Amino acid sequence: MSTPDLTPLPYLGNYVGGRFVKVSPSKADGHLLSVSPRDVTDEIWRGTFRLEAIEEAVEAGRKARQGWGELPLAGRLKILGKIKAQLRNHREELVLLLAREAGLPLWEGEAEVKRAIELFTLLEGPARQQLEQLTSLSEDLEPVPLGLVAVLPDFASPLLDLHRGVLAVLAAGNVAIVHPHALTPGLGQLYARILDEADLPRGVFALVQGDSDLRAALAGHPGLDGVRLTSSAGMARRVARLVQEQPWKTLRMRTPGKNPLLVLPGADLERAARDAALGAYLTAGQRATSTRWVVVHRKLVSKFVPALDACATRFRVGDPLDPETVVGPLASEALRRAFLRHVRLGENEGNRVVRATGIVGADPVGWYVGPAIHEVPTILEDSRYQMYPVLGPDLPIFSVRSTEEAFALVGSLDSLLCASVHTSDAKLWNAARHALSVGRLIQNGPTTARVAALPMPSGAQGRRSLLEGFFLLTEWVRPSVRIPADRQQDDTPVPPGLD
Repeated sequence: MSTPDLTPLPYLGNYVGGRFVKVSPSKADGHLLSVSPRDVTDEIWRGTFRLEAIEEAVEAGRKARQGWGELPLAGRLKILGKIKAQLRNHREELVLLLAREAGLPLWEGEAEVKRAIELFTLLEGPARQQLEQLTSLSEDLEPVPLGLVAVLPDFASPLLDLHRGVLAVLAAGNVAIVHPHALTPGLGQLYARILDEADLPRGVFALVQGDSDLRAALAGHPGLDGVRLTSSAGMARRVARLVQEQPWKTLRMRTPGKNPLLVLPGADLERAARDAALGAYLTAGQRATSTRWVVVHRKLVSKFVPALDACATRFRVGDPLDPETVVGPLASEALRRAFLRHVRLGENEGNRVVRATGIVGADPVGWYVGPAIHEVPTILEDSRYQMYPVLGPDLPIFSVRSTEEAFALVGSLDSLLCASVHTSDAKLWNAARHALSVGRLIQNGPTTARVAALPMPSGAQGRRSLLEGFFLLTEWVRPSVRIPADRQQDDTPVPPGLD
């Protein structure tokens, strides 16, 4: 990467009706300020927001929805394909902004942009086939777009989560109204610029800036037909309460899960240690799929823990703009305070410190913490440390006497978004597949694994973890069934005398 440009981004406003519209300070409901987590002196973006912008985006979407939805799938994919070239054109700018605003190290930002570009291959392949197969079930069955869908991404993978949602919603024939996370408004603005340069039809994509109250107001707007949300459990509960009064609305949401990694007999301990560290420490442990528990068979603990500790030493924490950095900062000061408080809570409960965390001094000054490892001596159902993990690079290790105890322990947890099982024993793996009820189960890999053919989980609410395909376009359409005029009736039973 060339010498980075660290000047503040210009404020362009909301993107509505195919153009950027600034909110004047006199009409604003609030202000947003984006400060880099890598350098607290780096002000990235400053702007104003207005709740009325939601109405403007919905109105523009209503005007565009019919024309966009009536285009054949091939026509929509051809138009969306123009975004790919613009992502390539802005690749260096995106990587820099992911480092500045989200704290992603350069290597991770490069991977995020590369992954976003690769989504188009899947869009043209498996994603397209989903809708075509649905249509082929019956000549009378035709998928119809929902209409207007809010796309509400998180901050940990701000480009990929946003882009994946927008592409799926638009490809299915819907209008996408985006609210970027309040921690990444600059990235949201850049993404809107990219779609503007791709020359999409006016109104099919909108972006409104704002805080968490605006996000909730958008999700609960009665003019919307769907919501795709990646967020904290608190925001998910808030949105769910709003949407439960709107039965016509499709809601798909993903929240951080406990995401255990199990180390069972037959495991390659070096590989298991590496995958546990990858799952827990990359993106500073802030992904929805980050590993938050490690459950180890007792006879393997004495070898696994030193291997994990040795692996953790290789995760260099530092400035995301340094090519040698492996792990960047947490996304905000509030997240760092919560993480350090959470770790202290566990240590006060008696956890053995294998690797201590703490504030990592770096130049420039940002929200850096070191990776931590703790052995948990006793499982406590009333432990906030054990039962309510927070975002951050910490790995609690729980030892069990048997695989049955491991399965029972994991089965007792809620919010099981995904899990990983390390073993080469085919019988143990098969037993895990049937015993563990999780959104996504992986063998011999990190919980954060991103595999093209692997479904991505959504909605880890309690024990219900629904599977959402990588591009499950069928989630964003509703079926319409045509009964031909020459058919006397459908298959519904008819009372005597009314046939």
